[in-house]
Amino acid sequence: MMFGNLIEIRGSKIDNVVETAPPQTFIVIHIYDEMIGECQLLNKCLTRLAKQYTTVKFCRVQSHQLNSHLSSEFLETALPAMLVYQGGHLVGNLLRVTQTLKDEFTEEDVEMYLHEHSCLPPDSEKEELLSSSAGKKLLGNSASSDSD
Repeated sequence: MMFGNLIEIRGSKIDNVVETAPPQTFIVIHIYDEMIGECQLLNKCLTRLAKQYTTVKFCRVQSHQLNSHLSSEFLETALPAMLVYQGGHLVGNLLRVTQTLKDEFTEEDVEMYLHEHSCLPPDSEKEELLSSSAGKKLLGNSASSDSD
């Protein structure tokens, strides 16, 4: 299944998103608050990563939609946060991600962070590109120049 976008979901739809996904699909859900700068930056990074990892379903949900489930004190200290599911199971509960990431983090930082927590597929689309016909041509050209 191919995705390629950061999808806005309602808090009440999280269970449905998780339960209806194919078992091998990673689902990354960013819990955010529009007023928090780090949440805005993480949304930008996840939007870019969604285009690279089209087999991963990247979603975001506003924290105020989860208030019935989570205390406001928790939300204030835990954001930005990401929940990662695969096969209907929570495989990543990543709170206060900016504690680990630099202040001015990049999409590469977020990608590495997700990989370190086993929250992205081990074979990224970047690696798959190398095995594509365009990648083989590039590899073939470099290999032939090495043998000369």
